[in-house]
Amino acid sequence: MAHQLFIDIELNDVEIKAKDVVFKVYSGSEKFGELRVSQGAVVWRGRRDKQGRKLTWQRFDRLMEDAATRAETRSPGTRLTVPRSKRETD
Repeated sequence: MAHQLFIDIELNDVEIKAKDVVFKVYSGSEKFGELRVSQGAVVWRGRRDKQGRKLTWQRFDRLMEDAATRAETRSPGTRLTVPRSKRETD
């Protein structure tokens, strides 16, 4: 199942302070869920969830170390971008 997640922000080093950054994830035309990123935690809220599932950054780090596979070889801080021609056709 392919999911859609769009973000096209040309910013450098923006600190998250008072508000969460919210990523809305869609599967086709249906909302799949929402990922909220804040200073203190990461929260996933599925489309049918009334409450989110919260992980502190320390627990998120442990979870990723234990459960995730290595997928990218780019150095930390390197921007991953989609070529403009691809963005305009989607």
